[in-house]
Amino acid sequence: MEELLQTYPFRCVLSFKPLIDFWNQTVPSCNGGRPDEIRERLAQAPELQHPIEDFSVLEPHRDLIRSLMSVVFPEAFWETHASAAIVPFSSRPVLASPPFERLLLNGDGAYRGRPQLEGEAYAKARLIRAYLLILRKLYNIQEGLDLPLIRI
Repeated sequence: MEELLQTYPFRCVLSFKPLIDFWNQTVPSCNGGRPDEIRERLAQAPELQHPIEDFSVLEPHRDLIRSLMSVVFPEAFWETHASAAIVPFSSRPVLASPPFERLLLNGDGAYRGRPQLEGEAYAKARLIRAYLLILRKLYNIQEGLDLPLIRI
């Protein structure tokens, strides 16, 4: 999988900026409550406020990332729902709930099983999906081609 990322024509980075902006602009202060605590912890982790290409910087901030993501993945469902935050185009989970890890990931964080499409066909399908997303987001061209990337 990492080899595919190296030949992928698009730069794949992780950015928490939209989520951090949400916490800073939308979630109200609580006079020392959880939002204020998260903002304080973010101030002490400036590396999370820029695009991230080296995922090793995430490890010391696991708890903070989970707190940040609590607006997306509510604590009440964390132990019961299979959910994950995944780096766009990379299929790399940044944060995964215990059920997601147990059901879908190997011990090394890679997905279990194998892609339905093998080798070059899989790489081409990923590339086509990226181009279709660009067409939709930047040019408002809605293409009806559906290329599900299924794992067996």
